[in-house]
Amino acid sequence: MTGNVDFMFGDAAAVFDHTTIYTTYHASATGSETVEAQSKAAQTGGAGDYLSGYVMNRDVFTSQSSGMTGLYFGRPYVASGTTSYSTWILLNSAVDQVNSLGYNGSLDPLPTATYAEYNDQLYADPATGSQDANGVVFLGAGGSSGSGVAGTRETTSTNPGTLEMAVNGLQTNYPTLANTTLSPAEAQQYYPIAFLGTTVPTSQYNTVNNWNPTAAIATNVNAFVPSGSSASVAVGSSVTILMRPQTPGLGAVASGSYTIPTGTYTLSDNFGGTPVTLASGTLDASGEAYYTSSSLGLGMHNLTWTYSGDSNFAGSTTASAYVLTVNPVATTTTLAATVNPIVYGQSASLTATVSPASGSTNPSGTVTLTVAAGATQNATLSGGTASFTITGLMAGAHLFTASYGGGANFANSSTGSSTSLTVSPAVLTVTGSCANRIFGQPNSCSATVAGYQYTDTAATVFSGTPTGMTTAARNSPANTYTATPLSASLALTAFGTTNYTVSSANTTFAVAGGAAQSILFAPLPNFAHGASYQLTARATSGLPVTYSVISGSASVTGSTLTVTGTGPVTVQASQSTDPTGDYAAATPVSRSFTAQ
Repeated sequence: MTGNVDFMFGDAAAVFDHTTIYTTYHASATGSETVEAQSKAAQTGGAGDYLSGYVMNRDVFTSQSSGMTGLYFGRPYVASGTTSYSTWILLNSAVDQVNSLGYNGSLDPLPTATYAEYNDQLYADPATGSQDANGVVFLGAGGSSGSGVAGTRETTSTNPGTLEMAVNGLQTNYPTLANTTLSPAEAQQYYPIAFLGTTVPTSQYNTVNNWNPTAAIATNVNAFVPSGSSASVAVGSSVTILMRPQTPGLGAVASGSYTIPTGTYTLSDNFGGTPVTLASGTLDASGEAYYTSSSLGLGMHNLTWTYSGDSNFAGSTTASAYVLTVNPVATTTTLAATVNPIVYGQSASLTATVSPASGSTNPSGTVTLTVAAGATQNATLSGGTASFTITGLMAGAHLFTASYGGGANFANSSTGSSTSLTVSPAVLTVTGSCANRIFGQPNSCSATVAGYQYTDTAATVFSGTPTGMTTAARNSPANTYTATPLSASLALTAFGTTNYTVSSANTTFAVAGGAAQSILFAPLPNFAHGASYQLTARATSGLPVTYSVISGSASVTGSTLTVTGTGPVTVQASQSTDPTGDYAAATPVSRSFTAQ
């Protein structure tokens, strides 16, 4: 028990046997601690008394430093002016320092409480960091050697109610002893076996009669023995092996204390067919030995141990090996897609994470990714994760699982369920287009396709060849027109239907004016003068033709030529004006004849 040991109380019959109690400073105070006495409901030896009290047997009392004059053995914790009862007995204990008054007699509860001690021993602190008499490492600064232990104790404690009947604080049977001091004979009744085996009447405070401490303590002492002959632990976990000779009962009893086995031991391990010594040494103050390790290798360890024996107990060896199986650390494997869903043509990224059930070390080894279709891919763990990149997935839902094959000190594991990844169809953009042209020329339309993935082509995606179209006719007037994909040419194959959706895009093209035209004007005969004739020239555009007399004795009105004299006459046919702008002016055509 280590720390500000201020309180150790409770209504119970308890023995602190071979216990080390180390008291530190109370905050900045250097000596204000007390080992608190227990409290009970009835005065020791008085009406209604029952088995209740604390016995300190063969304990070691140490403290943080020398000069802690405020250390006391015990007192009940009650408010000033009130009455409290307790029984607190100290036997055969080693004390490094205590206030010589012992029980702090200035406090009110002392006259109604029972205190007594026997054979307290002056104790010199061991070196810091070394073991005390009970085998416990001493943490104090040292320097104390029993100050106050042999001081004069108070005489105001009540009679313990048995052999220590006293008058005026001095015992009747031992007039030289105060009633806080026990003789060897008086001390016997408080040794653990006698004290805890006291037969007491049943009362509201006690419901157990005739308890056999020898059998009970022996059972508990040997309770560490496993009910089976084997155990399993995970590799890397800390394993503590407790070894103790199983003694009959409590062994020999001397001066009220049972005998503890001493001697040496050897712990052996037959691992992989090769016997090795794991530990050897001397039993501790409790007659036990411990071996703790977190580095036992994977596999089956057959453990045996040998006890040398001593003057009270015979040596022995385990009858059969205790089998300790060190198993790999269990793992859990999970799988997740980095992006979900993805689009046909994109790579799928998945990450498998392998987590240990215990410890902070990341598993190592290989993870296998399996697609529902049966394809597999392997990746090496790094920092507990493994990354996978999958290409060529068709559009639709795909199921993946991951399995970890195990590694150094780690068990294999698999994902409990499949991880679903959705691949959405890619979008193909079909753009219709027509070439710019002059009015009157035929349309020249086509379609381009953007968005093919992998090595896909029109031949694998479309049932036919995508093409373009327009509503503009050959003779549509000069203007800007729209070109669109021809919907009938966009039918998809089964492969294309699975992996693509089609989006149509339009473009514009221009129909320009200024189309060429010509005039058809047949040669004219030699007309007789004094008569009128109809001219029959025409433009290839169908636009009206105008006539003019270039030379000679003739005139023209509309398409009527009137010859007024004889001699050479030249007539010209023209078409120079198109109100729509669709045609350019035609080249004029002249015809000559000789008027008769």
